[in-house]
Amino acid sequence: MGDINRSMGLTKTNDRSAKAHIIYRLVIESFTYSEDPSNSFVPTCSLNLVDLGGSEPLSQLDDFEIRASQKQKEHSFQVKGIFTLETIVSILSDPNQIHDQTWVPYRESKLTRFLMPYLEGDSSILWVCNVSPTDQNYRYNMRTCDFANRASKIVQKISAK
Repeated sequence: MGDINRSMGLTKTNDRSAKAHIIYRLVIESFTYSEDPSNSFVPTCSLNLVDLGGSEPLSQLDDFEIRASQKQKEHSFQVKGIFTLETIVSILSDPNQIHDQTWVPYRESKLTRFLMPYLEGDSSILWVCNVSPTDQNYRYNMRTCDFANRASKIVQKISAK
C-alpha cells in the first residue's frame, strides 16, 4: 500500500531516487491453545523493513520544483529524520555516552519515534547500508560506512518470553 504512494524522482546521481522513507511492517501472531484460559497466550513478533529515501542534498536534485517549493520543506523533514537517526545511533553505540546522556532525541522525527522501541529495546536489528561504486560519492560512502560501524556497536538486551 505504501509503495503505491511512494514518489520517485531524478537526481544528478540517480535517475530513480526515492523521495520518501518507507516502512513495511509484518506482524506475526501465534495462538497457543490451553484447557486453562489463564495459560493461553498469543506470542507476537514484528518484522519492520525500513527503506530510507530522500537523503540527497538539495543541490543534487535536478527537479527545480523540489528546490523552490513546498516540497523543499518535505525534503528537509526526510533529511532531518536521517540526521536524527544518526545522532541516536551515535548515542546508543557509545557505552560512555549512554550512561552520561539522560535524553535520547527519539521524538525529533517521526522516523525515530517509530523506531524507538526497536532501537532501545528487546529487538534484533539487521542494518543494510548501501554505498555507491563511483568516486564522486566517496564522502557519502565514508559517512555511510561510519554509520554502519556505529550501528554495529549497538548492544540490544534480548530476552525470550
